[in-house]
Amino acid sequence: MIEQLDGVKETVRYPEYSRVRFYHNVEKEGYPLHWHAATEIIMPLRKDYSLNIQNKDVYLSPGDILWIAPGILHTIDEPEPDGERLIILFDPTIMNQFKELSTVFPFLSPSYLVTKESFPESHVKMQECLTQMLQLEYADSPLKNVLIYAELIRLASHLGNAVMERLNIAGRDAAIKLREKEELSSEEETAAQQHLSTIYESLEFIREHSREDITLDQLADEASFSKFYYSRLFKSFTGMSFIDYLNSCRISDAEMLLSDPEASITEVAMKAGFNSISTFNRVFKKYKNCTPSEFKQIGSSTKNYSGIFESKKE
Repeated sequence: MIEQLDGVKETVRYPEYSRVRFYHNVEKEGYPLHWHAATEIIMPLRKDYSLNIQNKDVYLSPGDILWIAPGILHTIDEPEPDGERLIILFDPTIMNQFKELSTVFPFLSPSYLVTKESFPESHVKMQECLTQMLQLEYADSPLKNVLIYAELIRLASHLGNAVMERLNIAGRDAAIKLREKEELSSEEETAAQQHLSTIYESLEFIREHSREDITLDQLADEASFSKFYYSRLFKSFTGMSFIDYLNSCRISDAEMLLSDPEASITEVAMKAGFNSISTFNRVFKKYKNCTPSEFKQIGSSTKNYSGIFESKKE
């Protein structure tokens, strides 16, 4: 299945006029440690499947759906005989234009598993999308790619709903734990119960205004929380800090801006919300494992563009 592997970096070769690659895989072969710029979706159809994602073992049963974020090191073990699985690789920049989806993408890294037990309703809908995508791939239709993109976006929206459902539960649990530890004033406790949903509103606000100069103090004041409590609640609810989430949104915007061959690195940095080139370079390399210049240079090749590239040291 891996067509081009340089060290541990796989270059995904998409079909002409498409940014989605399908593998209806029945081969009894494993794949060594690798990463790629594409987002990967795996659903076993027959027999179990096992992977290792960033030194963590993941076991899949038939029907389970695994989302692997771009740039994540992983291995895929050799499957059992007579196994069958659907593997989809797609260019993540397809989704970047949808602000609602990009709001939840930071929570899908390094991977996210959806099973019929964990998300019954979303799991059924996502299975339907994957089945439809596979049927479309084999269809002879002039609009095949458009229809596949539509199903892919529909699948991502169902996954996004599942993620937000889980985050809502985690947020409520976090508020209860903080209250039980008596770490809230009575005013903050009341605010936590009444305005827990404002954390999600904050995520949407950050995503929409990430190119602007927004601060933790600003969001805490807007939510009527102290800065200390808001920061803790944000981390408990999302699993990441405010600045990490903000930077992930800005890097996502920078990816789109760098696709413009006329845009300079300085211009992209400023438009994406960074106030200095040095900060932009440092944060971009942290998230994408390459400099903005490397990204722009290699990404200018439409055929092999993949969105994240191996650093020169590797």
